[in-house]
Amino acid sequence: MKVKLSDVCEKASSNLKQSDVEGKTGAYPIYGAAGYIGNVDFYQQKKPCVAVVKDGAGIGRTMLLPANSSVIGTMQYLLPKDNILPEYLCYVVRYMHLEKYFSGATIPHIYFRDYKNEEFNLVDIEQQKEIVSVLSKVEGIISKRQQQLQLLDEFMKLQFIEMFGDPVLNSKRLPIKTLPEIGENLDSQRIPITSGNRKQGIYPYYGASGVVDYVDDYIFDEDILLISEDGANLLARVTPIAFSATGKVWVNNHAHVMRFSSMATQVYVERFLNMIDISTYVTGTAQPKLNQAKLNSIPIPFPSEQLMQDYMEIIEQSDKSKFAIRQSIEKLETLKQALMQKYFG
Repeated sequence: MKVKLSDVCEKASSNLKQSDVEGKTGAYPIYGAAGYIGNVDFYQQKKPCVAVVKDGAGIGRTMLLPANSSVIGTMQYLLPKDNILPEYLCYVVRYMHLEKYFSGATIPHIYFRDYKNEEFNLVDIEQQKEIVSVLSKVEGIISKRQQQLQLLDEFMKLQFIEMFGDPVLNSKRLPIKTLPEIGENLDSQRIPITSGNRKQGIYPYYGASGVVDYVDDYIFDEDILLISEDGANLLARVTPIAFSATGKVWVNNHAHVMRFSSMATQVYVERFLNMIDISTYVTGTAQPKLNQAKLNSIPIPFPSEQLMQDYMEIIEQSDKSKFAIRQSIEKLETLKQALMQKYFG
C-alpha cells in the first residue's frame, strides 16, 4: 500500500544547543549531526524515534534514536505513528535520500513540509518486522567487514612497531635520516589549476588530501609520495597526510611531491609519516601549513632496505585482503539498495 511519509509520522523540533549540554552528565543519551554527543539528566522523547539532520553539513543524514533520548537543534525528530515501526521508518527515510530537498546556499536546510509527501510502500507490522530483520542482518555483515578493515590497519601498525620499533622513540636505535637524504623533492614541478580552468579528462588531479578532480593532462608518470602541505587535516588527521600516487597524475601546490629510489622506501616513509604526530612542525592556526623546510627537518629512523622490503611484502598481502573485503562491502551495499528498492519503492 502506497502512503505518504506524513501518514506514518509527525515532526517535532529541539531547541537545544551544543553549549546547553556541554559538561552535563546523566543517564539519557543526546545526539547531534555526527552521532552520539554524551549523556544528560533529561530527555525529550520517551519512545524510540527517527532523527534527521536538517541544518548544515550532513543534511538528510538519518539515525534511529533509542527511548528516553534527545537531539540538539540541528536535527529534527520524526515521531512514528502506530502504523509503523521506528526501525522501518528509519530505513524508509534513508531510502528517500532527503538531502535532495535542501535549500539555502550558505547554510543548507531541509524542511518537513518539502518531503512529507514522499511516497513509499507500507506493509503491516509483522511484515515490517521481517523486512527490518533482513536489512539489519545485511548491515550487520557490512559492519563486520568494516571492522575487519580496521583490524587490518591496526595489525599493520603493530607490525610496523614490531619490525622498526616505536617511530617516535626510535626504540630499535635505527640511524636517523631526513627526507632530503633519502628522496628527491619534486615540488618545483607542481602546477595548480583553478577549477574554472580545468579540462575534464582521465588523469587524477591531486590536492592536499588525495584526488580532487580529473583532468585531461598529467605532469608526473611514475611512483611518487604525496604529503599534505596545508589544510585542517594536518592536525585533525581524519585522512592520511601521506599517500602514494602511481602512473600519470597531476598534482597541485597543496601537496608536497617526493620521489624515492625504491618503492620499499616510499612505502616505509608513507607509513611512518601517517603514524607520527607532526603538530610541532605545522605552522599557522587559521590555515595549518607544513612547509618544505619543516617537512625536511622531520627525523626519520631509517632501517635497512631488506627490512623495508619485507614490510612492503606484508603490506601487499594486507592490501589484497582489504581489496577483497571492500569488494564484499560494495556487493553488500548494492544488495541493500536493491532490497530497499524492492521493499519501499
